[in-house]
Amino acid sequence: MRKALLLTLLAAVTVFAVSGCDLLERWLTPPEQRVDETANGGQVFLQVGETLVVALASNPSTGYKWEIAEVDSMVLKLTKEDFKVDSDLVGAPGTQLFFFDALKIGQTSLQLVYHRPWETGVEPADTFSITVEVK
Repeated sequence: MRKALLLTLLAAVTVFAVSGCDLLERWLTPPEQRVDETANGGQVFLQVGETLVVALASNPSTGYKWEIAEVDSMVLKLTKEDFKVDSDLVGAPGTQLFFFDALKIGQTSLQLVYHRPWETGVEPADTFSITVEVK
């Protein structure tokens, strides 16, 4: 009986995967909210377990990159960083992505700075700041 149930479940998962249905993926992937530079200075509300994706324009070929300046990592934990280039041209700008998981109920300020990390005593070229409330 168990073997038959397991085989039925495996067949159903295979059908979902092969058919291209994203139902299983959506079920297994926690909900996410995506913000960009238009959210600067604003507030974001998340549920525990949700993912916040911050997407900011960047051009690392110039030496500039976004870095986290402030966040309470007990409330919001950085889980991944990525960069998506806008074109195939060498030195092309793109979008720097930060993925954060909402760990527990609370509030934190999330601040990022766009700068050349090796330059000390220089104001950042840009800043991004939001308040994140996890419920």
